[in-house]
Amino acid sequence: MVGLFYFILVCTFAPALSANPSNTVVVPDVTGINADRAKTKLESKGFQVEVVYGVPASSEDEAFKVYEQSARPFLRVERGHKIILTVFDGFKPQ
Repeated sequence: MVGLFYFILVCTFAPALSANPSNTVVVPDVTGINADRAKTKLESKGFQVEVVYGVPASSEDEAFKVYEQSARPFLRVERGHKIILTVFDGFKPQ
């Protein structure tokens, strides 16, 4: 259990701790916005972005919006860091 906690702690904070302060950027919170807008926003800050489609949206309004990002919002990480965005898939009414 301690090993898992240490692993999570290192994976979360290591990029920020080892980064050159002049080459770091604060990760914006892009959850809740359209995947295209989120990707553009992150790329404009110097991040690499991958979009992954997750669970189906429960409404048309929710479709293609980010519900999870791999880098914690407001954490300072190096430019070029890859951020994975998980977005709701399209809405499929039943």
